[in-house]
Amino acid sequence: MVCDGSRLAVALLCVLSLAAHAQEQSADDEFDAALKALIDGDYSSAYDRYQALIELHPATPHARIAAERVIRLERLGLLRTRRRGLDQTGRTEALVFGTAYATWLGIGTTLLMDTDDEVKAATAGAMVGAPAGLILTHALTRSAKLSEGQAALVGFAGWWGTWQGLGAAILRDDDNGKQMIRGSIAGGLAGITAASAVTRVTDLTVGEAAYINHGGTWASILAALSLPLLALEGNDALAYVLIAGDLGVAATASTARRASMTAGRANLISLGGIVGMLASSGVLMLTEMESDDAISFTLILGSAAGLAYAWSATSPQAASPDAGGIGRLGAPSTAGVRLIGTPPAPGLALSVPF
Repeated sequence: MVCDGSRLAVALLCVLSLAAHAQEQSADDEFDAALKALIDGDYSSAYDRYQALIELHPATPHARIAAERVIRLERLGLLRTRRRGLDQTGRTEALVFGTAYATWLGIGTTLLMDTDDEVKAATAGAMVGAPAGLILTHALTRSAKLSEGQAALVGFAGWWGTWQGLGAAILRDDDNGKQMIRGSIAGGLAGITAASAVTRVTDLTVGEAAYINHGGTWASILAALSLPLLALEGNDALAYVLIAGDLGVAATASTARRASMTAGRANLISLGGIVGMLASSGVLMLTEMESDDAISFTLILGSAAGLAYAWSATSPQAASPDAGGIGRLGAPSTAGVRLIGTPPAPGLALSVPF
């Protein structure tokens, strides 16, 4: 019996010792977290953690230090000072774009060299460019503020600049392949640089970036469709399309703030244009039109009608079914496409992640 009592006492002491050690470890972790918040300038979080430490572990040495720091924070009036978290929601998109663009940059650079086997040279360029782009973008964005809108704008500017640079090179010398590659590279890098400078002074939403993207794209498409009506060919036609696209980008960029644009709404407006173009193409097939002017006019009319209808249907004013609208189709949704359940705003919330 004595032996059993001794064993029970030893076991009890072991349990108490383990509990005390666990409490000390928990106090150490809480104290370290509070200290980190204090160093980062997140005084409100540090205050909350020190208070929790005092309440949960009052008998530990850390509790005395925590009490002193709580009093000091109260005297300095820093209880509401909270460090804003670094917005890096667009970092993944930036990594994808950086890798893709660097791959093209590697291919384009090797094609500018005088080699006997261009295929092997392009392959080698891609092999070097892809990992280099990923590593460099990862390093540059590690501690940078990069929202989804900023990343989307930089990506769009890079590809848009590539297209504009290619077009400018063709206008200068349409038979020189290397000149076209140089123009594409120069235009892309210029676009990335310009967009990066813009994102330093303004923070666009992802909806505004999508609006600008679609604005330039549709201005170029409509300009290309109108070429037969204007009787433009060759370099004149290319210059007209390039300029129209730039004007579309400028127009949407200047009105993006006032458009109340979400990414879902911008994508749906563009989808409306595509549907309108397809519908007008069906009309052309059924009527068997042969006039180039009539074909051009019909396609422009269908596309414009689709864009206009989608713009109206997705506007904030169309959110109320009582107003004759069809619901707020462009409203943001956390589920990509939300058709079932309670939407975050009145009306039907539909966001299509193209």
